[in-house]
Amino acid sequence: MLTGGPGCDKTHTLRTLVEVAEHAGAVIALAAPTEGKGGEASGGDLWAGGDDGAPG
Repeated sequence: MLTGGPGCDKTHTLRTLVEVAEHAGAVIALAAPTEGKGGEASGGDLWAGGDDGAPG
C-alpha cells in the first residue's frame, strides 16, 4: 500500500517500483479504490499499462 499527501512522490515511487519489477520480468497489475458518492470507496480501477502510462 502506498499512501501520502500531495507532493510526497507517490507517483515517482510507484513508477520506479514498476520499472524495476518489469525489468526483472514481473507482470504488473495495479488496483486503486475510487471515490464514490459521499467519499466512500466504491470499487477499483485496474491499470496494466505500457511505457506510455496509458491504460491497457
